[in-house]
Amino acid sequence: YRLTAIGIEPLGPPQRLSGLKIALTPESEAGPTANAAPALGPLALESVSSLPAGVQPGQTLTLTARWLAWEPPERDLTTFLHLLPQSAAGPPVAQQDQRPLAGRYPTDVWSAGERVTVTYTVTLPGSLSAGHYGVRLGWYDPATGERLVGPAGDTISVGTLEIGDERLEREPWRHAAGG
Repeated sequence: YRLTAIGIEPLGPPQRLSGLKIALTPESEAGPTANAAPALGPLALESVSSLPAGVQPGQTLTLTARWLAWEPPERDLTTFLHLLPQSAAGPPVAQQDQRPLAGRYPTDVWSAGERVTVTYTVTLPGSLSAGHYGVRLGWYDPATGERLVGPAGDTISVGTLEIGDERLEREPWRHAAGG
């Protein structure tokens, strides 16, 4: 976008503005208030979309989360979605790490009370076993690897995703008969 501001008498040649931020806050939304939203450092998770049902290995999972900055983050952070086995032992079986809005809106320019929506998209491995998997969100400093921490740790659980077994849907008679 290009913004040109001309007064009655220009004081000099036009100047290019970089890093300009114009924050628009809808009137219907109040600033930050104390609530029960889970938080990681200066960021609180206000809402998250529902997890889909009937997900199969190889499919894509899309989740939308709305974050509230209680305070302006001091660093440019990266957010992540981790899909973990129900036991939570071992590394994530799928994950996505990203800077908000594809890197176009770094967290270190967010203002207190600002709300930002982040969409996470992760493709599940085709070899993923049927079962229940925990979905967790978090934030970290990509320069140091240091994660933001909240009262419940360094991630926020947003639910459990059930990964189906394609054979159960195609051949229910085999499983019902014990074979």
